[in-house]
Amino acid sequence: MLRLYIIGVCVLFIAIIANVIIGKIGLSTWYDFGPQFFKRGFVVKEVGFLSSI
Repeated sequence: MLRLYIIGVCVLFIAIIANVIIGKIGLSTWYDFGPQFFKRGFVVKEVGFLSSI
């Protein structure tokens, strides 16, 4: 049980670091989609290839 907890904390820590790095690079993150969705509703917009990766 402790092993699963440590693995989960490591995954969470890596995800937070990756999200910060992606935000600094300028790519869209999950946090960028939320406010846009609630402002404009469900709108399909064309994005560049690098932004979608």
